[in-house]
Amino acid sequence: MAQSLPSQNQNPIKMKKVLAVLFIATTFLMPELSAQETKVKKGIGYVDGKECLKVIGEATNVTYSTLEGDELIILKYLEYRGDGYTEIIFLNEEISFTCTSYGFTKKLLFKKLVEHGVISNCVVDAEKARNFALKYHENIW
Repeated sequence: MAQSLPSQNQNPIKMKKVLAVLFIATTFLMPELSAQETKVKKGIGYVDGKECLKVIGEATNVTYSTLEGDELIILKYLEYRGDGYTEIIFLNEEISFTCTSYGFTKKLLFKKLVEHGVISNCVVDAEKARNFALKYHENIW
């Protein structure tokens, strides 16, 4: 005996159930997929509104440190053969790299470090710091 095809009235009910499940799943997953909000204000780097690191320095030298004052990262603006470039040093990991084509500022560097997971829970991830350095290093000297 041949099976009968489901009537058109049954398909919309199943579709509504599937859509409801997808909606609920994406509602709970969306916070995990969205980018973290970063901000640097008055010498403090914030991630999602919470104090994370001290970001202190003038135009040519910026230090990122823990809230307790332990230095983690240094951003330097330098010149070589008349061209300006930045050098970024991860102190504890003993990793440094130079970059001319990407204009890191203290705010932009903080944002990129958080986006790439280099700074996670206000701590430097050594492996991600290495990957970050490889990605942006231009071997200037």
